[in-house]
Amino acid sequence: MKTRAHSFHSTIAALAAAGGLIHFAAAGEDAAPAALGDSGSKLREAVQDCACAASLYKVVFTGTRFCCAGQDGTIRTSGDGLEWQDRDSHTDVHLRSVSAADDKVVAVGDHGVIVLSRDAGETWEKVESGVRVDLSDVAFGGGLFVAVGSGGAILTSADGHQWDRQDCGSGSDLRSVSCGEGQWLVSGGARTLLWSEDGKNWTPVSMDGSTPCFGRTAFLGDSFAMIVGRSMVLRSFDSWSWQTELRADPAHLRAIASGAGADVAVGEAGNILVSRRRGHWKECPSPTRRALYGVGFGCDGFVAVGAGGVILFSEDGFSWESVEAR
Repeated sequence: MKTRAHSFHSTIAALAAAGGLIHFAAAGEDAAPAALGDSGSKLREAVQDCACAASLYKVVFTGTRFCCAGQDGTIRTSGDGLEWQDRDSHTDVHLRSVSAADDKVVAVGDHGVIVLSRDAGETWEKVESGVRVDLSDVAFGGGLFVAVGSGGAILTSADGHQWDRQDCGSGSDLRSVSCGEGQWLVSGGARTLLWSEDGKNWTPVSMDGSTPCFGRTAFLGDSFAMIVGRSMVLRSFDSWSWQTELRADPAHLRAIASGAGADVAVGEAGNILVSRRRGHWKECPSPTRRALYGVGFGCDGFVAVGAGGVILFSEDGFSWESVEAR
């Protein structure tokens, strides 16, 4: 596995070769995970993480344990959200997302890398994706894994091992995929929003032209939620009609999840917002100022993960403790 210094210098060299502007931030400054085609975010990520543990980008509950994926092929698992163990992913590329179907767990990342676990995250193998584009997200639903990435890439698999590419009719970079109640939703650059009943055949969803850029989507038990711009959450019960649920200036939200009767949104500077009644959100005290990139629920608690390996745990979504940040 690459060292922090190796990853940092490699990123700097790549950006310098591309003629990018290099700006050095103070140690510990919060950074966003690398966005598709966003060299500034990649540089800020490298600067922050060169002196910290690997950033963690997403967390999922498999039914028996939490599993999170992140920078340099990092995968960590926990049975209770409090005690964590490193796992060997057999790759050193950034793993951007992870999803589970009982004991089968899939993580996807840069350069088309997909790794699969058949034992709830304990051991991993690298599988062939058939693509070399960066994969940004993966989700499971209706007996199918769906992964999305740059250039309109959508891959599907029934077992996490054999993958097929689907034509979505879009060349935009796709950032997020989610599934609920027999519906799939994909969001991406250029205000791309796609809907599907089977994860294979996709239809564009038309949105109001004033809607900001689309971020991560999630299914929250009875409806879809989508982060738009830096500080808005939209909600939809049919994937076609959307209403603004939250305006959280100046918070920069990154992920949203549901559990224990609460919706939880996390983002930059350790921001945590919680709602127990639709449309009514409360900002909660956070034990970190580091950016939080992912949040998930399981094992009677929430886990949030982010920059520099930070991991937070909460039983109710309101009171949080720092589990590990090394």
